[in-house]
Amino acid sequence: MTGQYQAISNKRPFDINLDDDLKKLTKELDEIQKEIDKIPQNKKTFNTEIEKFVFIGEIKSKLRLFKHGDQEIFNEEDLEKKKDELEQLKSKLENEIVDRSLVIRLLEELIQHYLIKSSDALGIYKDYQAVFDYKSKVLQLKKPSALVPAVVGSSSNHMFMHLCFMLGIHELIIKQGAPYVPSLLILDQPSRPYYGEEGNKKNKKKWSQIPQDDRTKITIAFTVLNDFITHMNEVYGQTFQMIVFEHIPESIWQTANLDNVILVDQEFRDGNALIPDELL
Repeated sequence: MTGQYQAISNKRPFDINLDDDLKKLTKELDEIQKEIDKIPQNKKTFNTEIEKFVFIGEIKSKLRLFKHGDQEIFNEEDLEKKKDELEQLKSKLENEIVDRSLVIRLLEELIQHYLIKSSDALGIYKDYQAVFDYKSKVLQLKKPSALVPAVVGSSSNHMFMHLCFMLGIHELIIKQGAPYVPSLLILDQPSRPYYGEEGNKKNKKKWSQIPQDDRTKITIAFTVLNDFITHMNEVYGQTFQMIVFEHIPESIWQTANLDNVILVDQEFRDGNALIPDELL
């Protein structure tokens, strides 16, 4: 008995501090939990197979960037080439802007040529100058030495401005050799300003009721159209076709000797029309 006591008495008690160990383990657990919280909890889902492959492609692309992250994307020589290309493009853009202003000026000169040929029909605007508003895509007339365009009245003047603009723009297209616009112009009754309001049968005039002054303006309009085709043939060696729907009598272009005006059907008079009344 005495021997057993002595053996036990020689043993030292357990040297364990449970509180300190518990705090240490708790701290380690918190650190591990923080690392776990950094990991996304929601699993990525894809609505379609396409989205999945797009996602995989994006991941591959980013991996390539990381893989070659220590390499230069552009060397110095490539960078200088790109700078030279940029300067060339800037120069080309500046030239394009300058060319646009020159083209607009040329268009105004061409339109002016047809305004002069129409001058006897333009009344007080006979000596006015063509001004093309590129932003609004509108032709205006300006009195010589004036700062701003005039407000042009009369449907007759508007009709002649329309004709002169269309002839000017088509000549510009042919002069520039643009292949995308056909040499074709379709006009629907340029004599309308002199026949009365469209759709108002009470105010619509017959040819015999149209004053001689207005008949002269119609002749001028057709003369300008006729001479345009001759001009295209002789100056540019180009053909040009116009289709004009009209109600005027054949005597208009026969008396004026307009060789390029050809009647392709009966005159639209006395009930004969492109769409007869009985079909309306």
